[in-house]
Amino acid sequence: VNLGKAPADSATRAMQLLRQNASIQPCQFYVTAKGALMIGMAMENRGITSAVLRRTLDMVLNRVVDSKNYWQ
Repeated sequence: VNLGKAPADSATRAMQLLRQNASIQPCQFYVTAKGALMIGMAMENRGITSAVLRRTLDMVLNRVVDSKNYWQ
């Protein structure tokens, strides 16, 4: 999920995002080479069903909403 431009204003804010990775596992915050702040989750695609995909998407989206104060 693209959360917009990565924070460049302070190391403190970046550190808060890194600390949140422990709370939102197995999802994680990361920054792309072009400077976009992202949240994502790696998952195996072998044997995936629509139910598994839906459950995973719901979990990632819940993590986005729950961590809104840190990335917005």
